[in-house]
Amino acid sequence: TRRPRTLALGLRSPLFRMQMRLDLVSDGASAKQSKYIGELESDTFELQELVDELLDYAKMERAEVQLKRTKIKANEFFRSIIEKVQHESLSNIAFNTDLADDTVMSADQALLNRCASNLIRNAERYGKDEVVISLTATSNGITFSVEDNGAGMYEVEWPKVFEPFYRINQDNVTSGYGLGLAICQEIVLLHDGEIDVGRSHLGGAIFTVSILS
Repeated sequence: TRRPRTLALGLRSPLFRMQMRLDLVSDGASAKQSKYIGELESDTFELQELVDELLDYAKMERAEVQLKRTKIKANEFFRSIIEKVQHESLSNIAFNTDLADDTVMSADQALLNRCASNLIRNAERYGKDEVVISLTATSNGITFSVEDNGAGMYEVEWPKVFEPFYRINQDNVTSGYGLGLAICQEIVLLHDGEIDVGRSHLGGAIFTVSILS
């Protein structure tokens, strides 16, 4: 439980020193040197993102995050996320809902946004050209699913994808740091919900999240 937090805190100081030194050497650098400095700065920004994700995951795993539940209009919430992702995507993102537009759910809007956005962006990344988000009511809450028409995963990988640092091995796809789905799971657990993965009828993966409301 302490490993991600210890690792992140250990990286913070040397990373900060690297960024400071890059700022110092950039003054008076030649064009060729500036190019290399720019590439190094880009690498340090990526490391900073990894450190931030490690700390976020550690806080959630240690139950240090306090939910800020508010009443959220479910359809409006998901439509806004889809609209944002669609602007940056070449895939067709469809939205199916059987909820009335005035249906609300009780959730931490920022955290649930992060989880849903991550699932949708993953589907867009691993799918071919089709992503479907479905929203349904249950007896005690709301369920949403995200599926794609990509190659999917082997069934043996399903329980592993929520482990920190696990990366799905697919050709021509960059899978990030292996923390996104682990953070998603922690967010869902904080909401006393459940998250599962399986095979979609579209051919790719389907992630299903149930949230108590």
